Amino acid sequence: MIKSGIDKIIKQAGGLQKISPELYALSENYKSIQKAFSPCIESIQRIQSLISPKIQQYALAQQRFIQAFSSPYIEIINRNKKVLNELIMPLSLISKAMQPYINMVEKIQSNYSYIEELSKTISRFIEIERIDSMLLNDYWLIFDRDLINEIKDNLDNEAFNINKFIVRKYSYNKFEKIKELLDDIKQSECINEERIPIIESCYTVMKQCSAKNACNAIIPTLTAQLEGILKEIIEIIPKDSFNKIIEEYDLKKESTVLITLHYLEDEIRNSFRTIQKFEIVIKDKAFGRVEKEDKKYRKSRHSILHGSCHYGCKENIVRAWLELAFLVKIKFEIMSCQERMLQEIAEKSQIDSL
Repeated sequence: MIKSGIDKIIKQAGGLQKISPELYALSENYKSIQKAFSPCIESIQRIQSLISPKIQQYALAQQRFIQAFSSPYIEIINRNKKVLNELIMPLSLISKAMQPYINMVEKIQSNYSYIEELSKTISRFIEIERIDSMLLNDYWLIFDRDLINEIKDNLDNEAFNINKFIVRKYSYNKFEKIKELLDDIKQSECINEERIPIIESCYTVMKQCSAKNACNAIIPTLTAQLEGILKEIIEIIPKDSFNKIIEEYDLKKESTVLITLHYLEDEIRNSFRTIQKFEIVIKDKAFGRVEKEDKKYRKSRHSILHGSCHYGCKENIVRAWLELAFLVKIKFEIMSCQERMLQEIAEKSQIDSL
């Protein structure tokens, strides 16, 4: 009714073309498109009417096929359910039993980076221990890890001479690294103040005199300081520990170096490498009454102080400073350990009194 009314108005007005030429053009364009696509739409509708029944037939046939195919197997499964359960149950148990192993593998995989890093750390430790053994073989008491790493980096070089390398490092820039050792010794809380001016004078002479004169003058002085510090170490060993070691190892009271060695091993529990250094360098070389000296070392206390060997060389002056620093380190470790022991005893007594 509304459409017929609109058509009547448009007709009386002279047609759509007169009312709105733009709207008329759009309408005519739509009619031409509709006319052009009309055959296509009719073809699609005819094809759809032909295919639709076929699709329905296929769906019904597919359903009948699935039912026909699966029915026998469902019956077989139902008849043999017990047997199948017996087959499946062990698989379930195996899976359950394997779970801890699976968890372990997953844990290993998740911690692979940690294991890899641990392996690298162990390899580095073994390499450093190997170098430490080489150093100890030539009586070098070196604790400087940076220097040890430098030695490690040069070991593959056939021309590398470990003794010359160490002497060159400690002699560089007017014995700069020796000055570092001296500063550490001075700052230590366990060195007697009376020794500091003597040790400082050794360093001053070493810088000002020729290498030969410095070595001949300083090594006996440092050796005397070594003996004095060793005596101090022996004096701080508790009397009951001292007597216990004498009795246990059947030693004489005069065997003070051996007593100190056993005290470090039994009560202070120093590392194996520290004890080995003390034993080889201090007991056998610096303070041992050695008649036939090692040509690579030639630095026994007895021979130096009684002038019966040619000890004056740069190698031995560096060794003397390293030995001095080593003994100060040993004394500091003993005093620190004793302090911890006393603190533990005091804490235990306080707890017992509660």
